[in-house]
Amino acid sequence: MFAAFGGLPQFLQMPASSGYGFGASITGSGLVLAPIPVGMFVLGLCAGRLTARFGARALLAGGAGVAAMGYFAFAVAHGTVASVMVATTIVGVGLGLAFSAVAIVVIEAIPHSQTGVASGMNINIRAIGGSVGSAAMASIVSAGVPPAVCRRSVGTCRGS
Repeated sequence: MFAAFGGLPQFLQMPASSGYGFGASITGSGLVLAPIPVGMFVLGLCAGRLTARFGARALLAGGAGVAAMGYFAFAVAHGTVASVMVATTIVGVGLGLAFSAVAIVVIEAIPHSQTGVASGMNINIRAIGGSVGSAAMASIVSAGVPPAVCRRSVGTCRGS
């Protein structure tokens, strides 16, 4: 998720002349990504009822599966802004299910006297995963960038 928030805005803001991207503004790319937090919010509101009906583990697995389908949909069909928004909506729904359930799964797995410690570790591990995921995404994306940045109009090259 955190890697997507780092990578998708750049993808959306790339000029169409680059062969990919839509040349969206910062605001435009934010609006395309808006279905993710909206889906998380709406499904977070429904999480209590869904957990009571299906169980937290099923909700976590189902949410992770739905989010994975959304990322897969983006990987396969990202040629239009509409298809990207459909994918981000699916991701938001999946993350809303999964994030609401993961706290319950953690709390159910430990003794009641350790709930504070377990909740804190859950948040820490999520933050560490977000940092590592974002760094890995940046490394993968920047691996294909050549080391020299040339300005042909000025006639200078840096890094070569």
